[in-house]
Amino acid sequence: MILVTGATGNISGHVIRQLAEKGVKVRAFVRDAKKGAGLKGSNVEVVLGDLGKPETLEKAMAGCEKLFLLTVASANMAEQEMNALKAAKKCGLKHIVKLSAFGAATEHKSLLAKAQGYCEVNVRKIGVPYTIIRPHAYMSNFLMFAGSIKSQGAFYAPMKQGKIAAVDPADIAAVAVGVLTGKGHSSKAYNITGPEALSYGEYAEKLSAAVGKAIKYVDVPAADAKKAMLGMGMSEWLAQGLIDLYDDWANNKADKVTDVVKEVGGKDPTSFDEWAQQNAAAFK
Repeated sequence: MILVTGATGNISGHVIRQLAEKGVKVRAFVRDAKKGAGLKGSNVEVVLGDLGKPETLEKAMAGCEKLFLLTVASANMAEQEMNALKAAKKCGLKHIVKLSAFGAATEHKSLLAKAQGYCEVNVRKIGVPYTIIRPHAYMSNFLMFAGSIKSQGAFYAPMKQGKIAAVDPADIAAVAVGVLTGKGHSSKAYNITGPEALSYGEYAEKLSAAVGKAIKYVDVPAADAKKAMLGMGMSEWLAQGLIDLYDDWANNKADKVTDVVKEVGGKDPTSFDEWAQQNAAAFK
């Protein structure tokens, strides 16, 4: 039995489906019973709990051997993850697969990458076999631009000409499933990317081809991008963390491409052209 946290989210949802398809028993950890109801099915059971409430974690882990640990980005994510790590240690789990982030490091200027760096330190110290997976920006993040693309034929970000190799969430899940069901991954960390590094202008061209209308990328100052994020209801902590990541990306400090999806996930990585075709309706 594998416990999967963040079960109603994008990545964990793919992990649950892919594990269930392989015949692996999964326990989906959710905070909202209504949202979790749709996850129930063959090989999948749902348990209520909260990473912020340690007493719910041990109950959820009873009978489990492994944990896929995904924590929603927030200022208290390290504390929440530590609750899960302590419970995993106490319950005798045999392996933890922790979802981190590309570039995570305790010395990173981005609060988001820094927090993930400290979470990585914690998972290494807890005394349970672990694997860390660090995905780059998700291709699905472009869905956040759907509103302006539909209304203005454009999307805005402080990326300049920087390139990143965005990755399909389903491919991230394939790597996680490969680790959870395979061998030889203990004490390793995998950087996960898509198959090619592209500028936002190039992503715009590919979206244009998939959607069938001209879509342009407009570079904006970081301050304006942050103001827009806050206007969408994003927290100051997360908005500033993302702006600092954008600064790295804009200066090509995160333009590397890896073969992890193929080598660990056992599949060819999804190209952005393929992802854009699959999701074109969202931008029309």
